[in-house]
Amino acid sequence: MGSVLATTSTVVIVDTLGTERSSTKTLTISKPNNTPTPANETMRPASKKGIARAQNPRPFASNRDHFSYWWQIPTDAKIQDFPDNPTRIKGNYTCSPEQYKWLQKNAKPAPSFGGWGLLELTLSNNATAGGSLSLKNIRFIGNEVDSVPLISFSCPTGGMGNSFGQLILMGIDGKAARWSKGATQSTHQEGMPATINVSPQKASHIFIARAPEVDTQRQYEGTVLADIARTEETVTLAEDVSFQRESVPGFFVGYGTYAQGDGRFRCGVPETSPSDPNRTKTHPCTLKEAALLMKRAAETVERP
Repeated sequence: MGSVLATTSTVVIVDTLGTERSSTKTLTISKPNNTPTPANETMRPASKKGIARAQNPRPFASNRDHFSYWWQIPTDAKIQDFPDNPTRIKGNYTCSPEQYKWLQKNAKPAPSFGGWGLLELTLSNNATAGGSLSLKNIRFIGNEVDSVPLISFSCPTGGMGNSFGQLILMGIDGKAARWSKGATQSTHQEGMPATINVSPQKASHIFIARAPEVDTQRQYEGTVLADIARTEETVTLAEDVSFQRESVPGFFVGYGTYAQGDGRFRCGVPETSPSDPNRTKTHPCTLKEAALLMKRAAETVERP
């Protein structure tokens, strides 16, 4: 997939005192633990595949993957080979080293923060003069790529949950992204096109999420672009961004919570509930039964 770069070059405006005015040259974009990059140059995210849904905004570091509770397993993985030997520590079960080794080879850590996977960017304006840089028409340009359905897996866990402030919701149709509803209070009007203003010597921290109308059972890869409002120049905010698949809703294999406390392998199937359409009902199962369940989960999201 070819990289999409800024469509125009930029001339830096310098006055007689040597101050640098706001322009695309003074705008830098960075991800967590990533060196800032001028917006009108190629930007490669820290983990080559960016994040638009199914990756953590702060990806699990390689030396911490071992401790992830939630994983996503491709439905064509050989779950029959999974070592069903959880370790018991201080009265609670956890995944054993052999199980983590299998997961690291056959699965990937699922996003934390209550299921959100976000593209996290910091936009900085390094100018020393001039007005704010206003970025509008933030959008995704890309295509669907081949992918395999995923099923949720969990080591024994006590549960998790986090919330964010207001997000930028991005579709795959090239239209301008919009503001979400805030978790507690909203700074921007929900549903309005997202615009980011960055004053000289200031920075703006943003989280971009998959819009709810995007098919969660398909994977898309592309580039995130934005336009400078004053000049209509286009800048690249992130390349190699991937809207990754979510796990098939309602299906689950793995272990329960600490409250269940029996260390037994379980399978989960959708249980329709008016309050939670993706609710899962779990029951103890064998690895052979889990393999059949994974096949069933994949079939539910196959295209006609």
